[in-house]
Amino acid sequence: MAFVRDDDTDITPDAAEMAIVRAYIVEHEDPGTGKTVGCPVTAEPGLYMITLTPLVVNFEIDIYPNTAAVQASVQANIEDIIMQDGGPGETLFLSRIAEAISLADGEVRHRIDAPIVDTAASNTQIHQLGTITFGNY
Repeated sequence: MAFVRDDDTDITPDAAEMAIVRAYIVEHEDPGTGKTVGCPVTAEPGLYMITLTPLVVNFEIDIYPNTAAVQASVQANIEDIIMQDGGPGETLFLSRIAEAISLADGEVRHRIDAPIVDTAASNTQIHQLGTITFGNY
């Protein structure tokens, strides 16, 4: 099992956070009934946590117009596409990234200088937005 912490700066959980989640899955009180619930005792030995490592994806994008508003819209769309399409064993396709950039408010045209190939994650990696460097198109 693997999980991430979407609202944290570093979305990959540390060992303590993994232990808390594992303990909760094994046994916790159901707030509706007050009964103790969790995975069956026979399943617990097979319950293991996978440590995910970030696959940082940096971008170099030339845009027109190269304004703060267009940059913010492009960044928001790239963040969305990483959330939608990225993840363990998944691939971020350049065509989907280009589409996300094209849909940014105010964007007229763009060129992606990096990455130059689709970005595939292994089963233990999770795509994470690195830096976006904007240039003039």
